[in-house]
Amino acid sequence: MHRGRMFWGLVLVLLGLLFLVANFIAIDVWALFWPLVLICLGGWVLWQTLWGDHEFEVQEVSLPLEGAAAARVRLHYAAGQLRVHGGAPAGLLVSGRCGGDVKIESQREGERLEVKLSTKPEVFFTHPQSMWNIQSREWDLALSEEVPLILEIGSGASDVQLDLTYLRVTELKIETGASATTVQLPATAGFTRVDVDSGMASVKLHVPEGVAARIHTDGGLAGFNINEARFPKVSDNTHRSPDYDTAANKIEIDVETGVGSLEVH
Repeated sequence: MHRGRMFWGLVLVLLGLLFLVANFIAIDVWALFWPLVLICLGGWVLWQTLWGDHEFEVQEVSLPLEGAAAARVRLHYAAGQLRVHGGAPAGLLVSGRCGGDVKIESQREGERLEVKLSTKPEVFFTHPQSMWNIQSREWDLALSEEVPLILEIGSGASDVQLDLTYLRVTELKIETGASATTVQLPATAGFTRVDVDSGMASVKLHVPEGVAARIHTDGGLAGFNINEARFPKVSDNTHRSPDYDTAANKIEIDVETGVGSLEVH
């Protein structure tokens, strides 16, 4: 941490000197500013990767339900591997392990517990090698199967695996960039609303047998692969199970993607 502060302190001094010299010499300081910043940042990344401390703290997470009848869980995850599944111990909303520094926020709103876990942005300046050291950024989280859940995932360059089979997820929102995301959707949640907003990402959604689905897609250069034997096309952008209206367990899926791919099985 001290080396990081010293390095960026030195960068600020060098930039200050650059502006000072520009007052006496006729040079375009702005033409040199960003190249110098990139050179300094690249040098710091190389230094940390080759000689920095590669050990990252693993944080244990154990958040109680506090008697809540429902919960919203927000996961803002920068890069690495994210695993989410059921199986949290009785009385806990979230249980698991997070690699790296994690900010945890929790508050009660009526009968619903609001929880947010997010990657601390400063970790990429003190440990920039973690951007590609996937093991250092691994999150493995178990969620409660006791209460209805709203689950919101925001991820960057990540490998995201969500096994929601036994969870009572009523709403799932995924916003992702250049990632690979695989989701096993709930089997017995009644009605689940799924919204996916992805950029240059690969998204795979698995609908359990016996669960109906209605799927609406919107994408420019995206490639769509939807199992039409289970979900026949009913319009240009919509697929739907024949028994959707009468099914006890059903999923409404709305996907907006850029240049990525979508599979629904």
